[in-house]
Amino acid sequence: MPNQVNYYEMIGFQSATPCPSSDLPETPDLSHTALFLDFDGTLTEIAPRPDEISIDPALPRILNDLARATDGALAVVSGRRLADLEHYLPGFRGVLVGCHGAERRIGGTYERIDECDCETLEGFRDVVRAWVRHKEKVLLEEKPASVVLHFRQAPEAMTEGEHFLNSLVEGLDGWTVHHAKMALELIPSRVSKGGAVTELLSHMPDRTPIAIGDDTTDETMFAVATQNGGYGIRVGDGDTHAKHCIASVETLRRMLESWVRDPRGVKCPNA
Repeated sequence: MPNQVNYYEMIGFQSATPCPSSDLPETPDLSHTALFLDFDGTLTEIAPRPDEISIDPALPRILNDLARATDGALAVVSGRRLADLEHYLPGFRGVLVGCHGAERRIGGTYERIDECDCETLEGFRDVVRAWVRHKEKVLLEEKPASVVLHFRQAPEAMTEGEHFLNSLVEGLDGWTVHHAKMALELIPSRVSKGGAVTELLSHMPDRTPIAIGDDTTDETMFAVATQNGGYGIRVGDGDTHAKHCIASVETLRRMLESWVRDPRGVKCPNA
């Protein structure tokens, strides 16, 4: 893939393998833990369209409870826009990272990278809009630092879409194409969830990182967590660098609730 950084090769990781453990991890000492949680497919089920998700009413409470138990060392790290995360999690006051790290909200302060809404991105948007007009059921999502093509309703068009987006970034420094579940995202190459977690960890000394996600874009979080003495948890199956796999969003929710109830307890029962 043009301009794609081989992150795992850089930090000495081997290729992803099937998840080595389907057992839920032991309940961590949350007072010495930093939690990094993906959103779609992790905290909420994936929907046919990004705007059709359903949020568990208890989710903001669970996140706030975990944030208190970790003394604020918790962040939701998502590919979604920061404004979307605030919309779906109105009661959560903790750290939010949007657009894979291009945007973030920490303690009421908002930050964005320079590539947001830059001239190069505007040029990409114009070309991609024109391409999508001729592709029935391919959904275009425009974010502050990227453009996304969703193929959940048109899987047969995904290969063509990949060739199209790769042609836009070929030979162009600073931009790449990320793969996700039935989606492709044209994004600045320096942006990744792993990079976002690395930056956040620099402000969370003496914390063991646990990263939880379900998708290819979450693999960099798993790698960073492992490199810093922690581990990853993947929701669902598939090849991964995570240490543990969890069957479903519902199983994860129950596990997180058990962590809050018994922050230094023993292994939770698998569900």
